[in-house]
Amino acid sequence: MWVTKQKTKLQELYREFPRPFWTLTAATFIDRVGGALLYLFFALYFTSRFGVGLIVESGQPARQMMVADLLPEEKRAERRASLLCS
Repeated sequence: MWVTKQKTKLQELYREFPRPFWTLTAATFIDRVGGALLYLFFALYFTSRFGVGLIVESGQPARQMMVADLLPEEKRAERRASLLCS
C-alpha cells in the first residue's frame, strides 16, 4: 500500500519538527505566494487605471533583431535594414 507508506512518512516528518517550525513554514509560504500574486494585480491595476504597461521598452531593438534572425534569409536582410534605418 503505497498511500499508507507515504502517509506514515509524512506523519513522521511532521512529528520530527516542532509546531512553531511548521507555523513559520506555512506563514512564509502564504506570504511568498501572496506577494507573487500581488504583482499580477498591481500590473493589471496600473495598466487599466493609468494606461501604462510595466514592461520597459528599452530592449525593444534587441528583441526586434532577435526576431529578424528567425526570418528566412531573404527577409532577414530587409528586416535588418529597416530596423537600422529607423
